Amino acid sequence: MPALLDTNRKKKRRVISDLLVIFLMTVLPFILLPYSFAIAIAPNSIVHNFNAADNSNFALDQSNLLHQIHFMILLLNLSACIGLFVGSSAKAIWGFKISPAYAIISPFGATFLVVAYVTNIFSLIMRIKRNGKSVVWQDRKYLLG
Repeated sequence: MPALLDTNRKKKRRVISDLLVIFLMTVLPFILLPYSFAIAIAPNSIVHNFNAADNSNFALDQSNLLHQIHFMILLLNLSACIGLFVGSSAKAIWGFKISPAYAIISPFGATFLVVAYVTNIFSLIMRIKRNGKSVVWQDRKYLLG
């Protein structure tokens, strides 16, 4: 029986937490990338207002430090995205011996599969709650619990 359908709550929580961690590790850099671009490239109005009010070296140093931190966050986010993309493409080329053209496109297909799997898992969980903890598989009804 799949671990997600098991009646043991600790095992079910462990599977769900593992799926959530893997999902966030692979998807979160791509979700945060537009935000990182916006923060690093767009001028921060609070810092500019602060500099306009006080033209001291301390204010300029703080502004430069803040800009460097935002730029470093952008570089780290870009490196995580590129690393995930290159790693999955390299695994596809050398591990599965597929064409480099297909390997470059494979992360997009993997994203599609992850979304499909997650939606199916959620629909299965919701169906179990509605049907009173039963699962229909190959025209047979299995009761959980």
